[in-house]
Amino acid sequence: MTRKISKIGASLLVLAVATTIDYRQSEAKTIGKVVYRETAKSMLKKAMDNQPESSYWFPEDSLAWSFGKDTDKKYNTSVVPLAERISKATLPNMNVTQTEEVKVVAISAMNSSINGNAPRGIDTFDANVFSYWQYIDQLVYWGGSSGEGIIVPPSLVATDAAHKNRVPVLGTANRPWREAGMARYVFSQG
Repeated sequence: MTRKISKIGASLLVLAVATTIDYRQSEAKTIGKVVYRETAKSMLKKAMDNQPESSYWFPEDSLAWSFGKDTDKKYNTSVVPLAERISKATLPNMNVTQTEEVKVVAISAMNSSINGNAPRGIDTFDANVFSYWQYIDQLVYWGGSSGEGIIVPPSLVATDAAHKNRVPVLGTANRPWREAGMARYVFSQG
């Protein structure tokens, strides 16, 4: 039963990834054999040219990055501590199959793109307003593309909102679907 649930979960994750892929192409960046293309939706009009941005990197950029040298670090550092969660042991079970060991992880694309996200938001409303914090144990801040950056820590607003709602949040490290041959690999596995 557990193996069947794992296969179903993996299939759903692959389906979710496959449906979020945008094949529109614009400016290309070539690194080694991989050509990264920025998705059209990521070209947000910024309020100011010098506005700070939430972090996102390609692998070689992340190796060169250091917190001490990041000019936007004060804008991308959460000051909201992770609030204490209510222990599941103290909550009543709603049915006989419910256990404390089960964890619910949500994967949410909270911004329309990664490129151009101001840590404190922008003057247009184009974000996913996450509204079911009470049901999850952890949030994965979904983002990144082969054109914007494939390593994406959660934005400041996502981290602050998660911490206020007692939920730890993780970023993502994506492997570009098309550019890295992931589609061919996944579908060749049967």
